[in-house]
Amino acid sequence: MLKQGVSLVLGPRSPSVVSVLGSTCSAFHVPHVQTSWTSPVADPATGQSLFSLNVFPHPDVLSRAYVDLALKTSRWKTVTVIYEESDSFVRMKDVLNTSFALGARVNLVLYRQGSGAVKTLLKRVDLAKEFNIVLDVPTERVYEFLEAVSSTLSQNPLLELCI
Repeated sequence: MLKQGVSLVLGPRSPSVVSVLGSTCSAFHVPHVQTSWTSPVADPATGQSLFSLNVFPHPDVLSRAYVDLALKTSRWKTVTVIYEESDSFVRMKDVLNTSFALGARVNLVLYRQGSGAVKTLLKRVDLAKEFNIVLDVPTERVYEFLEAVSSTLSQNPLLELCI
């Protein structure tokens, strides 16, 4: 690929390949656009990441935004985090730590795909009187959740949702 004049490498999504590809791109001065949650690869010699661009917000920035919006501005006393992947805990670490520090009750709900799973999960959350929800699922599932929220929980004036 280098002989053919590659001007940019996009991806990969697999965390196990990111560091190898990032290092290779850095060594050959080829820009590397990363499309996953992992941190950019640093050049071992300088510690700088000159040729990687991550199009997602850094997990720390995203987590602090959730904290500022939900816990500090809205003063939530309970928080339900709906998540699908273990990566969520990295993105939600500030939400969890700040919730505990402020004495807010935290409810972690694992979402598993399946027929009617979103509506069933939201009905369970509604029955438990959980109205402050942080949704951390892959982008391709957000619409499904919003659609289910509009038909399941939209009548609830207390509902607050962070996505």
